[in-house]
Amino acid sequence: MSDPAARTLDLLLEPYLAAIHQFDVMAAEKSLHNAATFLDPRTFALDFALVALREIGDGRHGGSVRMAQERIVVSQIRSALLSPRWNPQTHLGRRLLVATSPRQLHEIGLLAGALLAKLRGMTVIYLGVDLPEEEIAWAAREAEVDAVLMAALHEHPPPRLEVFDGAPYAVWFGGPGAPRGAPENVISMTSFDALDQALLALTPRRCPHSV
Repeated sequence: MSDPAARTLDLLLEPYLAAIHQFDVMAAEKSLHNAATFLDPRTFALDFALVALREIGDGRHGGSVRMAQERIVVSQIRSALLSPRWNPQTHLGRRLLVATSPRQLHEIGLLAGALLAKLRGMTVIYLGVDLPEEEIAWAAREAEVDAVLMAALHEHPPPRLEVFDGAPYAVWFGGPGAPRGAPENVISMTSFDALDQALLALTPRRCPHSV
């Protein structure tokens, strides 16, 4: 990113984060709207939304951001994700289901992954947090998805990934609570870059449920 572009991004990101720290919800919403309007979808996703999610997540872990502030960011980014603007290239027909297993309530990484998937032209079925593994597997089967994205911030309770053993789709699992000794179709995602590469490898293929 060039210096002028980086400066423009800073001018959009700084007031958003400042509004969140001040718990000025209306100002944060306005800043987010300005960024979504001014930036192209790729820049908004990778250089604004992902950075905002990471900054707030780091602040939450470091103690400078409270849970209520994190919830505001998650809610606003989720609303942006569900906007019709985030439906580019869905004719590619690839489907991703996004969810966490029971008592895994951390949504920031999940939203960031969903944003990346939207950017890469995938149809995202966003189920959110705290779902039984059987429900995730049922939804994935019914929707004929090509992959499932899950995340875990902590190891307890461990997700019962044996539910997905033999499924005809990959299960991408991110976060520090990612389990060990999982079925072969469960792939650990160690970074957003790794997830992005997996998305790029998946999206070019056509499938029967293309729209």
